[in-house]
Amino acid sequence: MKKYIIISIGSIAASIFLIVVLYKNVDIPVLDAIVENTTEALGIKPTMVAEKQERKAQQAENLQPTDNRITEQLQRAAAEKRRDDSLAAVQLKLDSIAQASLAAKQPEQPKKKLFNAEVDKELARQLEEEKLRAQAQRIADSLAKVAAVPEKPKRKLFNAHIEEQPISTTTSSGPQLSYLEAKAHGAQRFTDNEVVNFRISKPTTINGVELPANLVFTTKANVFDGKVHFVIQRIENLSGYKGENYHNGTQGLMLTASMKNGDGYVISDGQPFTFGLQKATN
Repeated sequence: MKKYIIISIGSIAASIFLIVVLYKNVDIPVLDAIVENTTEALGIKPTMVAEKQERKAQQAENLQPTDNRITEQLQRAAAEKRRDDSLAAVQLKLDSIAQASLAAKQPEQPKKKLFNAEVDKELARQLEEEKLRAQAQRIADSLAKVAAVPEKPKRKLFNAHIEEQPISTTTSSGPQLSYLEAKAHGAQRFTDNEVVNFRISKPTTINGVELPANLVFTTKANVFDGKVHFVIQRIENLSGYKGENYHNGTQGLMLTASMKNGDGYVISDGQPFTFGLQKATN
């Protein structure tokens, strides 16, 4: 019996010793609460509890500066990030201003011009000119048909006869003209008094002389009064005639910006022209 009592007392003493050792060296909240409430029962001095509580307070104070440093570092990092964001925004704004300034300094692209005239105006003018040329061509064709009307037979009236005259293209103020349709024989550049070649567009008969299509003849360009006059020099098999180009019933062709080429002028291959011919007087 004594043996068991001794063993029990020894176990209790060992437990108390273990609790005291753990209390002094290890922070266990549950164990601390038990010890601090039972100091007298366990034989632990109140000073021991006070010393441990003071040690805990000191440790808390030692940890606080570390927390403050971490907080300061986080605040500094946030401030640096805000500054970097502000710098990026300022740089973006400066880049935008620089691009706008560069665009403002770029010279305005000039409008495309064709022979020193704006494209849209020149195109409208060319269309109007083509329209007038087609109209003049129709008039010239009509006049050519009239000139080609064969002589009608004489009519007898009361044993007499009256000779019917063909419709004439003569006007009261000008000589009788025979019209010849032609085209520019190749694209040509010329100046005043230079030779320009043409070819006949369709077979034509003038004063009984048949002139076949594509027959080439020569002219001399005379430039004055804002017009070019292609004066006929020679047509093969046709002699004793003189003439020049007509446009809208008047002599010569008005010079346009599209015809200007440096210090000279140009006409395109196949460009249509109407020539008025008349008998040369000695």
